[in-house]
Amino acid sequence: MNLLRRGRSPFSLYRSKQVIRESEATNVLAYDMKKRWSSPLVLFLLLTTSTLATGTAITTTTTETPTYPYFEDPTVETFNHMTVHDYTERIYIGAVNRIYQLSRDLKQEDVATMGPKDDNPKSPVTKVCLDELKRPTDYYNKALLVDYSQSKLIVCGSLFQGTCTVHDLNQVSNYETPASESVVANTATASTVAFIAPGPKNLPRTHVLYVGVSYTGNGPFSSDVPAVSSRSLDPSNTFVIAHSGVTTGTKISLNSMFREIYPITYVYGFSSKGFSYFVTVQKMSTDLPRPFISKLVRVCQRDVQYYSYTEVPLVCRTSPDGIDYNLVQAAYVGKPGSELAKSLGISAQESVLFAVFAKSKDEADIYNKPSPNSALCVYALSAVHRKFTQNIQHCFNGNGERGLDFINPSQPCYPTQLHISDDFCGMDVNTPMEGSMLVEAAPVLRFPGVLLTAVAAASSHDYTVTFLGTSQGHLKKLMIDKQHLIADEGNLNQSGRLILCLGEMANTVCCTDMDPTIEAHVRSKGTTGTSGFCVADD
Repeated sequence: MNLLRRGRSPFSLYRSKQVIRESEATNVLAYDMKKRWSSPLVLFLLLTTSTLATGTAITTTTTETPTYPYFEDPTVETFNHMTVHDYTERIYIGAVNRIYQLSRDLKQEDVATMGPKDDNPKSPVTKVCLDELKRPTDYYNKALLVDYSQSKLIVCGSLFQGTCTVHDLNQVSNYETPASESVVANTATASTVAFIAPGPKNLPRTHVLYVGVSYTGNGPFSSDVPAVSSRSLDPSNTFVIAHSGVTTGTKISLNSMFREIYPITYVYGFSSKGFSYFVTVQKMSTDLPRPFISKLVRVCQRDVQYYSYTEVPLVCRTSPDGIDYNLVQAAYVGKPGSELAKSLGISAQESVLFAVFAKSKDEADIYNKPSPNSALCVYALSAVHRKFTQNIQHCFNGNGERGLDFINPSQPCYPTQLHISDDFCGMDVNTPMEGSMLVEAAPVLRFPGVLLTAVAAASSHDYTVTFLGTSQGHLKKLMIDKQHLIADEGNLNQSGRLILCLGEMANTVCCTDMDPTIEAHVRSKGTTGTSGFCVADD
């Protein structure tokens, strides 16, 4: 989840195009830097593993006993998502059965009770099903975004086939369900990524809701949810497919023959240069159970038919030994420092994709489970953009395959005389498309014995600073110069402190100050999992 306050410094990481990603460990890492490195840092860390052993201890070198505001709800199992309003600085939290509204100093202002409610996965999204017995079912928040154009909070959850609600930003308990539309995953664990970005020009509103959803198989109606879609934010058609034709529209669905055996995990989403991207994990082939690989999925924002749907492998691999970190765990789009930008052959004003990967841990017949061996890779988005153009041109020259078996049967690319420009928005031939030329980078850093599950980054003049969250609830702060580590994590000293609050059931928020020039490593002794999230006060 990236959170960027408008009107703040370019190092801030609060975005209006909210990106949501679900995980079983550290899954949200974001921060706000107000006035260069001399100012305090606001750090948000959301951890969703719900088990926590007793005897938790935090080690820092300071002897000062901190006092800090915090928020917790002992009755709630897990906090799933968080977002901060750009202007009011209110904090919104999506949780199991609850949506919270907090002031900037973490005082609860309002709460919406979203569950448990009577539901049955065999019931349609209209909730009308006389033959199926409904029972109290927990609500799991799957998406949480601020729609600034309409001053509303968009909230999507697992109940009623994954429907969404629209909430008053000043009183989240005041909400409505504008449409009976299946939008997100209808289970607790299936992935959902959602973000707001520009859509086709002929729509009533300029922006749409992009959603990537894993197929759940939970009930007969789960196939109604497209894998990737653009949805209207117009009040008269909220959450419906933004544009629908007879056989096409702004959506892609999986082939019924493969959706049960071809799982796709959506990790992150972002907008860049007229295109919307999803970072995913999926199998290399529909024919084999392994290996799983990472892919970038892209659609042109002007495309009302999704003819531009293209997938390209995203690779993080060492050289020359060829160790492949094949499972992307988290990603973030930000700006590089001047040294990193120079090494990537771009300007410091261009955007970069930071992504953390893990090697797969093959156990029995499960091949998409990450091992505790991770790496950080960095990709210039301009290079990503060019690689997509090269792959599309390659296919339109008659090379490779189109179709993607799990969407449409694969066939050889149809040769044309067409010259593909960087803003090419698709045609009704050679669609959908899988590129064979990789988006590839060597790891900037490797972490043996560590599973990285969250990443955020900022730049200050020459330097690029990354913050990495681990599955054990540790926070690593790293400074990168020319794609090399120049400072590793360490304990805070007297000039700064970071306190990690661990709630027993993933339900704690806390605040303290931190000097961003200090290296940080938060250790949780005696924990088997971490839960809650920490906020360093500004």
